[in-house]
Amino acid sequence: MTIEESRLKGLLNDWLQRAALMDLGEFLVSVSHPSVVVRTPNGQVGGPELIRDYTGYLKVAFPDLEMEVDHLAVMGDRVVLQFTLEGKHSGPLGFILPTQRIVRAPAALIARVEEDELIHELWAYLNMAVALVGQIDANFPGVATSFPGTGSVGFPLPPQPPSGG
Repeated sequence: MTIEESRLKGLLNDWLQRAALMDLGEFLVSVSHPSVVVRTPNGQVGGPELIRDYTGYLKVAFPDLEMEVDHLAVMGDRVVLQFTLEGKHSGPLGFILPTQRIVRAPAALIARVEEDELIHELWAYLNMAVALVGQIDANFPGVATSFPGTGSVGFPLPPQPPSGG
């Protein structure tokens, strides 16, 4: 059953206050239905355990990870939260060893909330590895960190002036 948009907006204010006091993963699990469907950028689909795994993976690499809310929108029964994560890379992130650098990464969550005031579907968008590689200016053998005609992490380069002569 669909939750009313005005009720969802009020619920979000409460959620943001609670989220500031809790671990992000545990907070998301606490406001999710036990059969929540979670989708990650790499195509994984799971439930509450995927939330814990995903956020736990980040906490190992960034124990001091903080979240800054950039934008928040409610559309019907959907919540869109755009935020920035920041923390010191002091633990391994997959094959990337700690760099001790402060890293900022944009992220977004989209949640579908039902009448029971719980999240029933959650989409998470974050690629900390790409942000990390771009910010630490690392060169990893066998890992593409730049592509022809693009910047260090795949963004288009501005047009170059013609060479003189």
